[in-house]
Order: sequence, then C-alpha cells, then structure tokens
Amino acid sequence: PMGEDGVILLTTSLRRAVSAQLIAQALGERALADEAFTAGMLLEVGLLSRARVDLAGSAQVARMPAAHRSVFERAQGHIDHAASGAKLCQEMHLPATMVEAIAHHHDAAPPASKLGKIVWAAERTAAAWEGGDVARIRADAIKALALIGVPAAAIEQLFTRIPELGRITPGPPLVIGAGVKVAELDAASRVMPVLAQAARTLGSTQ
Repeated sequence: PMGEDGVILLTTSLRRAVSAQLIAQALGERALADEAFTAGMLLEVGLLSRARVDLAGSAQVARMPAAHRSVFERAQGHIDHAASGAKLCQEMHLPATMVEAIAHHHDAAPPASKLGKIVWAAERTAAAWEGGDVARIRADAIKALALIGVPAAAIEQLFTRIPELGRITPGPPLVIGAGVKVAELDAASRVMPVLAQAARTLGSTQ
C-alpha cells in the first residue's frame, strides 16, 4: 500500500534493511550484506501483512517508538509482529537463521548467529529516527552496535548515512533514497515479492 500510512510502513522496513546492510559491511561481513538487507526488510513483515486487512492499525503501531510496538500489539490482543513475522517466514521456508533473527529482534540480548546480531542491532539503530526519547534511544543504539563489535568510527558513519538511504518518497515514480546503490536496489527488488507474498499469505489465513 502507498499513501501516507503505506509510506510509513515501507519506510520503517527500508530503514531496518539499510541499517542491517550497513552494519554487516561495517563488521567486515560483506558476504552477509545482501542477506542482512533482506532480513532487515522482513523485520516488520508482521506489520506489513496485518496492513492488508488493517492498514490504519498497522500504521498506528509503526508511528510509535519502536520499543513500545510489541507491548502495544499484545495489549490490543494481537500477536506481536516479531512472532507473526517469524511464523510467516518459517511457513515460506526461509532460512532458519533468518527466521530466528526476525523472531528475536526485540529481545533484550542479541541472538547467537551473526545475522541475528546484525538485525538485532539494526532494529535499535533504526529506532533512533522513530520518536520517543531520542537521546536515550540513540545511546542504546550505540551501545548495541558496540556490543556486536562495530567500531566507533563506523558507528558515526552509520548515523550519517541511514537517514538518506532509508528514505522513501511516494511517486510517481517511487524514489527509494537518492543515495541507494544499484546493488542495494537489486536486493530490494528481490525482497519486495517476498513482502507481497507474505501479505497475501497471512491475509488468506486470517
């Protein structure tokens, strides 16, 4: 979906994808960069799939500070998006490490896998642009990035690059971050059908 609510949801996903890819690169895990982009894009797939039947409700969650979203979803009687997204990705036979990373991206501590650590930190990094106590959230993001081994100089570069690369401007044509490289767009083109299928699949099971 596009429109304001759709842009909010897609921007939330893209910000995590870009964050995860940049974190992988900063850690020297270039072989994981595309997979990290995909996993980051899928972190909020539970929200995107809910949007098929409740766009306003999904967008309401996405507009909240990131740390509050799962609690709010459960308080509303919904399965939180980490659990619903992981279940959906498991049903689509995505790699177990990716399913685990999605399931645990809101956990207090990072998962054991490299990919899990990357997207766990990406969730906290992306949250720095999503409201709440910005200074505290940014400090938490820096702490998370340092915990998984991102060098201090690279952390500063991440905070410089993410706002432009993780931006979606509604079209026509749709512009996805003016600074996004061709390789990143290629990764995005691969994951978008997964997101679309996820929305259709979960919608048909509700």
